[in-house]
Amino acid sequence: MKPLILILATLLSAPAMAQSSNCAPRDAVVQKLASLTEIQSGIGLASKQSLIEIWTSGSTGTWTVVMTFTSGVSCIMAYGSGWVDADKPVVTTGTPT
Repeated sequence: MKPLILILATLLSAPAMAQSSNCAPRDAVVQKLASLTEIQSGIGLASKQSLIEIWTSGSTGTWTVVMTFTSGVSCIMAYGSGWVDADKPVVTTGTPT
């Protein structure tokens, strides 16, 4: 998880950022996510001007939610670890923390 945070921090501090500190041109966001071995796992329309992308890594368990706008700007909305694909059974015991 620490490498993900460091790389995302680098991305988010890039000079080519858009309006917000968590946004950059889509190509830059995709390159960083690919360098983390994340692949686009899902996509859906959020509005007429934006879509939501889910990027995940099966090897590291990391995930990133990206909102991409028709302007070509992508913003990282959330990221984390412990990703499990929904088509794989999840076995839990006890109370979630």
